[in-house]
Amino acid sequence: MSGLHSTWLMPVAGDEALLQSAVDALSRQFKTPRFQAHLTLTDGVHRSVAELAGVLRQAAEGTRCFTAAIEEIGTSDLYFRSFYARFPASGPMAELHERATTLLAPELEVSAAFMPHISLLYGADETAEKEAARRHWQEKLAGRPIRFDRICIASAGKGIAIDDWAIRSTIALVE
Repeated sequence: MSGLHSTWLMPVAGDEALLQSAVDALSRQFKTPRFQAHLTLTDGVHRSVAELAGVLRQAAEGTRCFTAAIEEIGTSDLYFRSFYARFPASGPMAELHERATTLLAPELEVSAAFMPHISLLYGADETAEKEAARRHWQEKLAGRPIRFDRICIASAGKGIAIDDWAIRSTIALVE
């Protein structure tokens, strides 16, 4: 399937369920779109799933499953980074991003510096309620180790309705 794709780094099932519960609770609280919890490695790739899978297998070659701790829960006025769990831009996560970006350039829509995060809420305005929610989730999640075990290719990104986002292929990291 050709089209616009993103590559997502995904947490193991238990950690994914924890983060998804935060997404679900926040989307209900703020009446915003629900989406699958994920960490975007690359965005805006115009390649077929098969071609992209080949590139990602190369980028992930030899990369073991790894754990990274949530540094903080942050907020901003950016739609897709409205409320998020931020991770350190180092170690295997940064290496995977660098390799994938290098292999996909120049067609990749490269954004600003890599800020690894898992969004927990899209599009909510900055309010006292949002700040209270941030403090709650900061207390619950900050410092929590999250284990990552796979990269997924998703039909997702700007210009694709969030309800239509879907994982098309998965590349496992080494156990």
